Amino acid sequence: NVKGPQKCTLVAVSRTGEEEVVTSWSVPQWGYGIEGATNPAAKAPLYVHGGAAMDREDIARFEVRTFDGERLVEIGA
Repeated sequence: NVKGPQKCTLVAVSRTGEEEVVTSWSVPQWGYGIEGATNPAAKAPLYVHGGAAMDREDIARFEVRTFDGERLVEIGA
């Protein structure tokens, strides 16, 4: 669940610590994936596409960060 307004990036982090932005997006004030929201758009999930110039086996994790650098979530690869 992501509440806005804010801008976020998906970052791939390699096993050696190299980082590469995979994609970025803007979250409106009502957010995405908010259960029980009164705004139908806020209930809908957010889908994004992207890519990174890293070999799949070199990626250790993915991080979702705000444009201010705050890490919102970390996901193992």
